[in-house]
Amino acid sequence: MTFEALARLAASRDRLAAPPQPPRGEPPTATGSTSARLGPFHGPVDVIVTLCELNGRHGTGVLVQRLFGAGASIVTVRSRDLYGGEQDFGARRTILAHGEATRAEVFSSILDLVAGLQVRRILAIPYKHDDVRSAIALKAITGAPLLTWIMDDQNVEATEIPDAPLRELLERSELRLAISAEMRGAYQSKYGLSFHLAPPAAPPAHLLRHPAAADAGRLAARHGLVVGNIWGERWLDDLLEALRGSGVALDWHSAGGCPWMKIDEDRLAAAGLRLRGHLPEPELVAALRASPFVVVPSGTFEGEDSHRFVARLSLPSRIPYVAATSGTPVVVVGHPETAAARFVRRHDLGVVTPYDRRAFRAAIDGVCTAEAQARHRAAAAALAPALSSAGMASWLWNSLALGRPADDRFAPLERT
Repeated sequence: MTFEALARLAASRDRLAAPPQPPRGEPPTATGSTSARLGPFHGPVDVIVTLCELNGRHGTGVLVQRLFGAGASIVTVRSRDLYGGEQDFGARRTILAHGEATRAEVFSSILDLVAGLQVRRILAIPYKHDDVRSAIALKAITGAPLLTWIMDDQNVEATEIPDAPLRELLERSELRLAISAEMRGAYQSKYGLSFHLAPPAAPPAHLLRHPAAADAGRLAARHGLVVGNIWGERWLDDLLEALRGSGVALDWHSAGGCPWMKIDEDRLAAAGLRLRGHLPEPELVAALRASPFVVVPSGTFEGEDSHRFVARLSLPSRIPYVAATSGTPVVVVGHPETAAARFVRRHDLGVVTPYDRRAFRAAIDGVCTAEAQARHRAAAAALAPALSSAGMASWLWNSLALGRPADDRFAPLERT
């Protein structure tokens, strides 16, 4: 009998022998783990495996919370802290880093994690090798249906996750999803397995019903917004060069704060980019609707662009969010073949321009015409229903049960 089979049998005996209860102590790993327990479980639980804290400071955390609320019947397993341990989501939150642990040691850690739990379903959102190893062990031990959702590329353009374990995870998954059409195509081509599209989704409470109109003063002043994180330091540098002296002004609202790079607010302001901080969602939506454009920096695929793997296949969640909640025209700055640029062009949500001051200003002037404002905002309003998160959690689980999309809610996004 294989180790996986023995582990599954042991876990099954644990579940039959005792009612659901918190795990005994902290499950050991090669590099240790911690577990926050907020009370016993009564009934089946779902497990979400991902990289870091699920909070409002990055797109994955925002999306998961949007879909699953507080996660009252969810156990989260992350491999590291990137935001000081900040997470209010999930009824139990475990940090599980495997380091150089053997496969048997990984399975032993997961056995401790699931002891006394009735694991109903597993959602893997992998970013690192640790995440993949945890998800594989969870699947093998519990036998629960496994959904793998690729939100950022860490294997095709990047090399964070080795091929062999990722293939095992994908082959063990009853359903595989990708956050963009580009991501889906790349992973299907590499692994010869079917993937389906599941994009970032926007809150139904703020869904755009009719095209909005920009504030006339901001339109005339060419005063727009940047929202969300800027992942590449080179992207920020290039944006400042294009912005400086262009006559365009930008306010930058970000909940994440970009802790991975040094931000000099005076340098930003001198170029015309003012860091405004986080806005509560109703205020952010109002600001977006009043803005004549939203600028999204992206990759160039050249030189020191260290985040080209993000740009090529990953769809920034802010773009569907802007389209669904405000319809504000989007100006993607960077290479025309990034996933962001292709999505915006595909659905006529705005324009794409290189990091060049003259071209950047021309692009801004172009989206600020009355005709462009009307066209891009109307296109976004038509697309908005397909970008709503309403019922998406049920859609994910129903699709997992079927092994295919439960309906065609994302069909409007399939246009090429």
